[in-house]
Amino acid sequence: MSRLDFTPRLPRLSEDADDDLRSLVTELRKIHTDISEQVNALSEGRVFGNYNAVPSPPESGIFTRGDFIRNSQPVELGQLGEQYIIIGWTAVEDGSASPTSFVETRALTGN
Repeated sequence: MSRLDFTPRLPRLSEDADDDLRSLVTELRKIHTDISEQVNALSEGRVFGNYNAVPSPPESGIFTRGDFIRNSQPVELGQLGEQYIIIGWTAVEDGSASPTSFVETRALTGN
């Protein structure tokens, strides 16, 4: 899933408003569908609803302390009795991503 467009391009209405209106309604339906799919995916906890879900900590981009990046490919790690998954990474510094700007956010699995 990709990020929603903040400035969708909508058809302009002209003298021949019937065709323009049909185009406008079609485009608005598409925008509504995109928004609905993303909101529903987020509310259901689906990873594809997060356009910033990645398989490893970010190596580029600008982040603010507290930003959370979701792990798109979690696997169980650790020794038996202490296993966990990395659910994502939390930014601990403002600014450009670097190897020290994120820490793992883990969840114990109980295994």
